[in-house]
Amino acid sequence: KNPFSDWISYYSSTDYAKEVNDIIFLTNKLARKANRDKRYKMLLAFEIASQLELNFWDDAYHQREILGI
Repeated sequence: KNPFSDWISYYSSTDYAKEVNDIIFLTNKLARKANRDKRYKMLLAFEIASQLELNFWDDAYHQREILGI
């Protein structure tokens, strides 16, 4: 009766792992073809997305209210 059981099941599934590996493969393929400036932008986008993800989980862990909601 865990409200997160579907979420946990999905993120621990082999289907999800395959999707992640497919995206990693595609991203690496595109990076190999990209010039230096494009690879820098890809890296910057990854860093920003990673920081946002960290902030999301950190806010949840510390039970912070976001935007006064």
